[in-house]
Amino acid sequence: MAEPENEIPKINPNDVERLIEKFEQDKLEERDKQMITSLLRTLLTLVSLLQEKKASIYRLKEMIFGKKSEKRKKERRKKKSLEADFPKKKTNKHPAQ
Repeated sequence: MAEPENEIPKINPNDVERLIEKFEQDKLEERDKQMITSLLRTLLTLVSLLQEKKASIYRLKEMIFGKKSEKRKKERRKKKSLEADFPKKKTNKHPAQ
């Protein structure tokens, strides 16, 4: 019985490893091809969900903190550049006696 396309398949990791071995040896059966198709569709779904999540988090950050301005970006770059040119010196708070 085929699984619906939007449902994440429940697969044993050992089955996946055997599938990889068969794939590498070019010994795939029809059942193996169906499993690969299902796994790849799941991968596409997960990537899509992660991208949506990242976009949602980005939009939420913008709502809370506002959009980053070019001026702010330039100031950060300038500060990093100055820090690279003039690193902070470590001071020994307890000099040797």
